[in-house]
This record gives sequence, C-alpha cells and structure tokens, in this order.
Amino acid sequence: MLTRRHLRIKVLQALYAYFQSDNHEIDLAEKQLFSSIQHIYDLAIYQISFLLNLSRFAEERLEDAKLKFRPNEEDLNPNTRFIENAFLKKLESNQSLMKHIQKIKISWTEYEDVTRRIYKTLRSSKEYQEYMAKSQISFREDKDFIVHIFNRLIVSDIGLQAIFEEKNIFWTNDIHEETILLNKEILASENSDHLADREILLKIYRKEGNENEDIEVVCHEQSIYEANDYSIAAWLANRILNHLKEKLDESAPLPPLLKTSDITEENDREFLLGLFRKTILHDEDYDEYISEKIINWDLERIAIMDAIILKMAITEILEFPYIPIKVSMNEYIELAKIYSTPRSSQFINGMLDKIVDSLKEKNLIKKSGRGLLE
Repeated sequence: MLTRRHLRIKVLQALYAYFQSDNHEIDLAEKQLFSSIQHIYDLAIYQISFLLNLSRFAEERLEDAKLKFRPNEEDLNPNTRFIENAFLKKLESNQSLMKHIQKIKISWTEYEDVTRRIYKTLRSSKEYQEYMAKSQISFREDKDFIVHIFNRLIVSDIGLQAIFEEKNIFWTNDIHEETILLNKEILASENSDHLADREILLKIYRKEGNENEDIEVVCHEQSIYEANDYSIAAWLANRILNHLKEKLDESAPLPPLLKTSDITEENDREFLLGLFRKTILHDEDYDEYISEKIINWDLERIAIMDAIILKMAITEILEFPYIPIKVSMNEYIELAKIYSTPRSSQFINGMLDKIVDSLKEKNLIKKSGRGLLE
C-alpha cells in the first residue's frame, strides 16, 4: 500500500492540474486522481512482470543451446538455478498477480532486444555468478537475489523506462488538455514573471515538442525525478515482492493499493478525498489566511506550487484532527523541497509558523487523539 506521503504527492499533482485548468468539475478531477493512483499499481505490476519475462527468456536461451549443431557439455546440462528460482516460481503461481498481468495485457515480445541486453548484463554480474555457483540455496536467498536484480537492473534501466513512456504506462494522464495548452506559454516564456512557474512545471513534467512551433506541448511525468510515479511504483513493487512469503498460498491476494478501514484516520480513501476536495472548497478562505501573513508581497506573486502546498497544509491542519500539527508542517516543507523552487521550503516553513499561530489564536484548530502530540 502507498504511504501518506505518496498520497500527498498525488493530491498535490492533481491540485496543480486542477487549478491550472479551465475545467473545474471536482467530481471529474477526483475520478482522474483515483485513476492516476490506480495507474501506479499497474506500473508496479508491469515492473514485476519483467522478472518473469527475464526468466522465460533465460529458459529459452538454454533450450536453444541444446539445439546447436554441436552442443557442448554445458549446453546439454546447463545450470538451471536461475530459471528454477523458488521466488520466481512463487510469482508465477500467484493467481492475483497473473490475473492482473492478463488484465492490463502485458507483453514483452516486441522488446526482445531490451530483454537480451539486460539478461547479458545479469549474466556478467558478480552477484549472478556467485549466486549460480552456490551448492545449496534457500528460499530467502532466492528471494533476496531476485529483489536485488529487480532494483539494480530493472527499475534503474533507462531503456525500460523509455518503453513505459512509449506505452503511456506512466504518462501523467490526469492533466487536462486545457492545462497543457495553458502551460504552453509558461514553458516557452523567457519573461521573468513566468520563470518560477516554468521551473516548477519542468520539475514535475518533462516537455516534448518544439515550443517555437505552433503545436501543443505534451507534458508527462519526468522519469528521472525521485518522487514521480515510476519511483513510487518501484517502491510499491518492492512491497508486493516482500509480501510474497514462502508459505503464502497461491490464491493469496496482493496487498491493496490503499488502506481501507472503518476507522476514519486509517482510511486512505477518506484522507485522499478530504485533502483534495476541501483544499479546493476552501481555496478563497485560505487565500485570506495567506494574505494576512504576507509582508510587502502580493498573493499573485507567490509561485502557484507554493500556494497549493500552503493550502494543502492548512487543510490538513484544520480538517484532520488526528494528525499532529508538527507532522503536517514537516510533510509540506518536505514537499516544497521536492517540488518547488530552491527557497520554497524556507518560505513555506515561515508562512506555516505564522498561519498556525494565527489559527490557534482564533481557536480554529481542533486536535484529538494522536493529533494532540507535539
């Protein structure tokens, strides 16, 4: 399941798209938010599926070697440890995983060149040679080896990331077309008034196309960025891999994407909807809170991303009584470090200190349970 920080990131991205768009249908925006989150799960399954693809490719190579005109001893009696890896067998036998792979119609047949290249890199690695040379192997060792190559060779491979982009596996599909057109001016502009937003936009999305031509600038998530969908999916894939224990039944379900619970504070869906919708509904109120604390500065001059981060923080502080104030403040300061301009985290920190003090004076902050912790 995703962490609350991952959920905050997805809400931040969705709010950025919403406020930059001319289409302000909240219900539609919420559907797109949940669709983008489901997309992360699909991407995690896609990443995991390459492990099975690599195993099948290795088995085919061993079978091909036996059919040589003059096969040698190694060809006829190969080391089959990798293709018989117990953890890979566990993956192949998991009904939920295989059903999801079939559902999203995963196929690697047209990318044999990429598979061959990664397999060659695997075979030449020290870790592979040591693994294959062991006289005995445990399930734990099988699993550790597969998780290692997943993170070392698969997730980090630029060629695979390019394939996912080509197949639209992690394009930011929740950006409205209007947002893309609206941001075309920012992407192309050299005007200093646009530089902050241009920097932020390029930090979240990679642009394609020539902005000097009269065409749309297509924006999709930047694959090398540390907090993008690709890396979040890799984190989720690792959680799924870790979930598959030796004694786990083949019919056992995969861990859910979002945590569900009758207890409100543990329900991820309620957190997502509340944070997203209430930030939008109280947008004008939060403008006033922010304006009150800005000294010698117009609200319009605050970078869009900084304003959204501040409003999300205010929403969380006011609307989620079970989350301590300090936790919320720290989370949004961290988001500013990741997503906004270099000095934004200091600005967010200072503004939140002032806004929280003001909200306390007005007795608007109501905390209970864990939310009372300092």
